[in-house]
Amino acid sequence: MKKIFLMISILALSNNALAGVWYSNVTIEYVYAGDVGDRVAVKVEGLSDIGGCGSGEMVFKDITSSYFESMFSVILSARMSKNTISLFSDGTCTSGGATLNDVRL
Repeated sequence: MKKIFLMISILALSNNALAGVWYSNVTIEYVYAGDVGDRVAVKVEGLSDIGGCGSGEMVFKDITSSYFESMFSVILSARMSKNTISLFSDGTCTSGGATLNDVRL
């Protein structure tokens, strides 16, 4: 019984560490690219310390990903139309802000 409880506890802790955070119904203040190498980032309006990373910006984790273009398109569309959007960060910090892992309308 103790082994089962221990296994469940470990899985629960692992799951929470990997859970990350969805930032729902946020407005994109600006989007920029190229300030530091090939970094692409977005500034979220009204948030100053996303994920405890010391910045209101979220930085794309991997611009070589096959999902980058579609995620970037959704962000630009939301920015230009002034619609809200949901952004996901896995909780890791990168140069300039929280890591941006997923986007939803």
